[in-house]
Amino acid sequence: MNRDTYDRVAAILEGHADSWLAVQAVDAHREHWRPAHPSVLLLAESHVFTDEDELVEMRGADEPRFGDLPDTFARFIYCLGYGEPRYIGHPMPTPTRTSRSRMNNGSPQFWKLLWSSVNDIAGRTPLATSSSTKSPIEVLKSHTTYERRIRRKLQLLEELRERGVWLVDASIVALYRPGGTKPSAAQQRLAIQTSWDLHVRDVVREASPSFTIVIGKGVARALGDRIDQATSGQHVVLPQPQARLSREALVTVHRTYYEVCREHCGGVGLRSEAA
Repeated sequence: MNRDTYDRVAAILEGHADSWLAVQAVDAHREHWRPAHPSVLLLAESHVFTDEDELVEMRGADEPRFGDLPDTFARFIYCLGYGEPRYIGHPMPTPTRTSRSRMNNGSPQFWKLLWSSVNDIAGRTPLATSSSTKSPIEVLKSHTTYERRIRRKLQLLEELRERGVWLVDASIVALYRPGGTKPSAAQQRLAIQTSWDLHVRDVVREASPSFTIVIGKGVARALGDRIDQATSGQHVVLPQPQARLSREALVTVHRTYYEVCREHCGGVGLRSEAA
């Protein structure tokens, strides 16, 4: 991604886009977790707006167990500090008039989505090794300790990369800012389309996944035939993880993630209930 592409997309949001430095930080996290050979692409809408003064160095990344992880905070699922203040190691900046929400709650819905990509909905059949999480609870803050949770999150991200599952955003700039001004629907659509035409389409084509899961009908509507042209039609559209769904519908969505990844990532078959 180059600065000119960023400038053109940011201009669409009329001063409400996050900074070039924030977008670079997000991209560093995404590229770190890029599989050598992507098999399944998860095409989401965007990362969450990250203020420039939030681009702090995370002290947790200095621990040897985390290897060469990017150490700049970003509100992005691939950043271990997002939702984990202890990993960051120091307080976030205080709220301001223009940045009212500085809570670092992370995105538990997306962690469930990632978990479902390598585990069946009952948690009985991980696609991968014994290092896989056996329950989505193990990556959720309210049900486990920090040490266990951060270890499980890291294991899950490593497993996804090994299996060829990769998350890419349709917009290179954030389209959601907690407590801030939300771009209009027209601005969001144009930002997604311009991001795609100038950068994301080439990322998808270079990745050449076997299958793409488009996360959210808004992304699908904005891109339309562009997705077919870049993926040869090999894709499915699923609801946003925060969508209000019935329990049955939610189970179906998570099972779809698992089934797609099982088919296209060389996973093992589902075990019986007695397994």
